[in-house]
Amino acid sequence: MFEASLEVNGLERGSVKIGCFNSVCTNWIPSLTRDFNSLYPNISIEIFQGTYIDIIEWIKLGIVDLGFLSVSSAGKLPIHSLYNDTLVCVIPKNFPVSHSDYISLDEIKNEAFVIQHTSCDSDIQNYFSTHHLKIKSDYHVMDDLSTVSLVSHGFVICLILS
Repeated sequence: MFEASLEVNGLERGSVKIGCFNSVCTNWIPSLTRDFNSLYPNISIEIFQGTYIDIIEWIKLGIVDLGFLSVSSAGKLPIHSLYNDTLVCVIPKNFPVSHSDYISLDEIKNEAFVIQHTSCDSDIQNYFSTHHLKIKSDYHVMDDLSTVSLVSHGFVICLILS
């Protein structure tokens, strides 16, 4: 993606500013940045981590050159899908399940959840809405690490995209 843009524009030095949300920042950006830097050592990459709302605003204001967003959060911005996430239910070790390879909505619909703010994970909120799940949650967090930590300590369950 970067490579084609740079070749077309003939850039040999400069900078690229990228807006990204938490999971992209932790899972994709380190290797993308390393690989890009090895191909284009004279072009620096500046990373801005924030919520979907932050990234949209940064793009509109020209603070970042490009941003990572989920398709459902992009609104009217042009977007190209790069990856289709898998929905995963994360449960504490001793959570009772009927099947070893999946969990049904009936098994989790009355459970306490940890949820991320819509500005950080609109896809999960859309999933709840589409399936008419009224989630009870006393835990409202902003990142995957906090989410998984609460589950690992047995407080709640969660849905995340992997």
